[in-house]
Amino acid sequence: MRRAEALAGDHSVTHSARTFVDASRVSCRGTPCTPRTLVTEVTAPTDVANGPFPVVVFAHGFAVDPGYYQLLLDRIARAGFVVVAPRLPESAASGSGPPIRLYTEPQARDLSFVLNEITDLVINHTDDWNELADVRRPTIVGHSDGAIIAGAVLSSTFRDPRFVGGTLVAGEADPATSPSLSPSPYVFTLQGGLDTIAPLSGSLYQYHHAAAPKARTLDADRSHDGVILDATAGPARDAVVGWLDWIGRTDVSGLGRWADYALDDPGNDTQTTGLDLSPIGVIESATAGFDSDSGGQVTVSGWAFDPDRTSPINVAIRLGADASNPVFTIGAGNERPDVGAVWGNGSLHGFFAVLTIPAGVTHVCAVAQNVGKGTDRDIGCRSVVRPPPAAVASVEVRPFHQSIAAQWAARPTNELVSSYEATCSCGATKTVSAGGSPSTAFAGLPNGSPVTITVRPRNAFGLGPPTVSSSATPVDRPAGFVPVVPTRVFDTRSANAPILGPVTSRVVDLPDPPVNAVGVVLAVTAIDPSVNSFLTVSPAGAGAGDVSSLNIQPGVGPMSNQVVVPLGINGDVEVFNNSGVVHAAVDLMGWLVADTGARRSPINPSRVLDTRYPPGEPIGAGATRTVHVTNDASVIAAGIVVTSTNASTRSFLAAWGAGNRPLTSISNPEPGLNRAANVIVPVDANGDVHLYNNSGTVDLVIDVTGFFVAGSGTDTQQWHGQAPWRLYDSRTSDGPFTPELVRVLASPYTWQANVVATETASYGHVTAWGDGPWPGTSNLNYVPGLTVAQQVTAGSSVHGLKLLTSGNAQLIVDISGEWR
Repeated sequence: MRRAEALAGDHSVTHSARTFVDASRVSCRGTPCTPRTLVTEVTAPTDVANGPFPVVVFAHGFAVDPGYYQLLLDRIARAGFVVVAPRLPESAASGSGPPIRLYTEPQARDLSFVLNEITDLVINHTDDWNELADVRRPTIVGHSDGAIIAGAVLSSTFRDPRFVGGTLVAGEADPATSPSLSPSPYVFTLQGGLDTIAPLSGSLYQYHHAAAPKARTLDADRSHDGVILDATAGPARDAVVGWLDWIGRTDVSGLGRWADYALDDPGNDTQTTGLDLSPIGVIESATAGFDSDSGGQVTVSGWAFDPDRTSPINVAIRLGADASNPVFTIGAGNERPDVGAVWGNGSLHGFFAVLTIPAGVTHVCAVAQNVGKGTDRDIGCRSVVRPPPAAVASVEVRPFHQSIAAQWAARPTNELVSSYEATCSCGATKTVSAGGSPSTAFAGLPNGSPVTITVRPRNAFGLGPPTVSSSATPVDRPAGFVPVVPTRVFDTRSANAPILGPVTSRVVDLPDPPVNAVGVVLAVTAIDPSVNSFLTVSPAGAGAGDVSSLNIQPGVGPMSNQVVVPLGINGDVEVFNNSGVVHAAVDLMGWLVADTGARRSPINPSRVLDTRYPPGEPIGAGATRTVHVTNDASVIAAGIVVTSTNASTRSFLAAWGAGNRPLTSISNPEPGLNRAANVIVPVDANGDVHLYNNSGTVDLVIDVTGFFVAGSGTDTQQWHGQAPWRLYDSRTSDGPFTPELVRVLASPYTWQANVVATETASYGHVTAWGDGPWPGTSNLNYVPGLTVAQQVTAGSSVHGLKLLTSGNAQLIVDISGEWR
């Protein structure tokens, strides 16, 4: 790892000498021949505690000694190297004899021998050399004839492969050697332009026969010795140190300090081969995330630096392949000590950014921007790793008879959540579509046994972490019907209840519920919807779930439905609108009270009025029609289906028992449409119900489906309220109904259900019943292209819930309770 002291070149240095004798070879420059004795000068940092330092072997020129180069050797040692400079027997100043080129081979072997000796000192821990010197990546430097010898070690038949490269100053090639054989890379040749001793062709020969990467520089204003030893040649000496840092320490910023001199000095002629000064780096990750303010975002990280600069550089991040997508420029100046440890150039080279990501982006690319020599570098692309969504905040659960409702807060839409996986500890799992306030219900649970619900959000990239609810225990509170004077309790057309917007729930504050009230009977009317939508009436705090109460669309006038709903938080219910905006009115028709109230007495549906047939008397505008439904004095209310047809104009109907007409409605006749309303209506003392038409004329068809009687007579039923849940959907099970097709659904009891006809392909009606053959009545009327919902009370434990259509349609059945 590169140290700050080495970068600054401020180590204190010490000088010493060691003598190494190679008894296997002799020196014969003088007479007689003697064993080769190599007096070796060592220039090294004094702060051994910061070592070990890489070894540099230095070869001096002809007729001089290593001391002649002390200015250069000190500079190298100050940068954190151990410089080992033997006095070469045939080249030293004290010698005399034949030209040096006759002695290239023995002196090249001298340099390898000295490296052997230094390695032995390190291995044997002699005089703490193991703490001083690092011989794993030795380098070599030579000047003049020493450059010839060093070049032979690097790139001739005398090559010592331990040397990773080096610098050859003012050198020549020795024709007696074979430099083209196994040439070494990482060679830097340096020569002065005023050199009259070594011809330029010699250093060019050395450069051309080295392997890439390599470099050569001609300093035009320097002499043979002055190119490296002049007092003003500090930049050249710094360049030598930078080259050694790069190849000896794998410190790429050393290449930058070399470039400061070799490339940026206009007086230099520099040539390189395989030497890339373009930025180095990599984009390591691109992970998509989510932000509630900006939407989708991507976190990008990696590292980059420019080898010929020590300061941080910039990185351009392109989001996706589309040229129109934005490009962000960020700085690569964050701490990355791991990068510094590998490349030895400090740690301020990391980049990290959180960027807004356009829709559809699947990959992110980065370009490191070059400074100085070189070009911009593509540092890679990464596929965007989009994570699954985070966990939902909490899951709220509400217990009901044999069922439990669960509700939770939706995850932000920019997490691309498509659905939620809700799992009951009972073993059942449901998939709930995203949007609105997500919720669902589980039915078929044993009363008295606690359950929990686990919810995990899902997007295209996986399931998010689970969130587990507190436990809730299903409980049964059988109830009977207590009628009231119909009263309007909610109307968005009033000042205190604004219009319902998309994916909006509004609590309906129910006035004065009786003690032990567990459910409520309501008439719900939708007025002026802006788009196709549906309303869901559910227990307050239980959420809309995956059921509906009333389906609506523009242009067909107000639409109504009577619903029976368990009570939620504070004894209230809530109304949810799925899409667009719509006005809604809610009328209170009665309560379901535990352990009291009227019980239901089921009958086979029977028709008691049809104004279309003789004597053929439709109901006029502002007229009231009295219909006798029972002679049983114990009956306090009747379950009836009121079907309007042949309406001459848009109107509304009201239904009641004793007393004056209430200011409420049960249905809205519309010209050209048949509309059915399944309602529970009190009867007066004569067993009659009264029906009022507000406008125009309309025919009415009245079918009785059951009675509500006081007391606890035989074969009477109580209501057991459940968290609203979906029993059946032909779209996902057995397909559309065709004319006169009867399907039977398992029904352990009589269901309080909401039946929806959708994807209607013809005119028709739906009948829902339990025992016996088709009763010849209807519960719901539909036309092509219109989705219609109506509440029904039907089914039996013996024969199940039977469904019949007279046309083509898909049917959905949602449950809010049972009668037994």
